[in-house]
Amino acid sequence: MASEFETIAKKKEAELSAAHEVSLRQQLRRQAAAYSDHLAEVLRVQATELENRYKEDLQQKMAVEREAFKVQLAGALAQLRGVVSVIEGRADVEKQNKQAQNLWTACQSLTTAIDKGATQPKPLLPQLTAIHDAAAEDPLVSQVLNSLPEEVVLRGVLNEENVTRRFYKIRRWCRRVAMIGENGASPWTHVLSYIQSFLIFDSFDPVKQGELVDLDNLDTFDLLARAEYYLRRGNLELATRLVNQLRGEPKNVARDWLLEARLLLETRQAVNLLTAYAAVLGTAGAD
Repeated sequence: MASEFETIAKKKEAELSAAHEVSLRQQLRRQAAAYSDHLAEVLRVQATELENRYKEDLQQKMAVEREAFKVQLAGALAQLRGVVSVIEGRADVEKQNKQAQNLWTACQSLTTAIDKGATQPKPLLPQLTAIHDAAAEDPLVSQVLNSLPEEVVLRGVLNEENVTRRFYKIRRWCRRVAMIGENGASPWTHVLSYIQSFLIFDSFDPVKQGELVDLDNLDTFDLLARAEYYLRRGNLELATRLVNQLRGEPKNVARDWLLEARLLLETRQAVNLLTAYAAVLGTAGAD
């Protein structure tokens, strides 16, 4: 009976031991699973923290690099803009110098056409067109060109030599009609005026510098003598002013000559202004 009890006890002990071992293993597995889950969670949290730290550190480094790159890029762009500005400035200077040179050359061509013209005037349209093209629509040049009379462009002007030659012709006729007023005169007055032209000789002496001259008190012979004096010395402008003071029939006789002289003076004044302007452009470009 005792041995049977002992056998049952051992069996029971074995069963309990087996059950305990199974329970222990289950607990261990549960603990291992829980630890594994905990470890995985810890690792996940650590990985997240590391990743966040890495991203934050990376963003900071990228921000630093970005700022450094911006500074470097800004410096490079500033240097590039400086180089471009210098190149553009040099190009503008070269363009201005070229424009000034072309304008000056065109003005010299117009001057030659005016001073070396033939007996009869020739159209100045080619020379004026060259000036217009050389100036690249410069407002001042356009204004000067537009101020010229249409007759200058389409017909041209007499040079000073021919204007002077014509003066002596009209001078002779003005002397012959010196006594004839604006309303005409009798045939006898015409005869007397004609005879008078051979009897009165020019006796003009240049006035002293600063001396005032009353042009209203000068007669036809005085005005013509003074005009001839200044014309011989190349002062066409003053000679023209004196001839313009003629009165009566002499003024009518001199009308065509005055027109030619004024056209020449206006054209010469325009070309002198444009030539000076071209020189200023060239000087400004050189600076």
